[in-house]
Amino acid sequence: MFYEIVMPDELKGAILEDIIEGSGYDDGRLSETTADSEEVALSKCRAKGIAINKEDEIDKLSIWNIVLKTNRGLALIRHLNISNGYYDGETYYETV
Repeated sequence: MFYEIVMPDELKGAILEDIIEGSGYDDGRLSETTADSEEVALSKCRAKGIAINKEDEIDKLSIWNIVLKTNRGLALIRHLNISNGYYDGETYYETV
């Protein structure tokens, strides 16, 4: 699931230039950082009304970020996937 999307208003109508995997959001601005920790990701989900608890039967929790680089700046998409450990989630992005 996408649990957080950070897209400043000035990006509306922007041209996508690149897709950067694994970058993140830190101190209110986009920068080259790691994805949220499990605690932070789960806390953000709970704050949005998405009930995920570490006590639930979570075999595998995956957290990753994608940064969309545009001609007007950067946008961030944060992903979280909970699985049984056998199947995992992922997203594929590509520019065309």
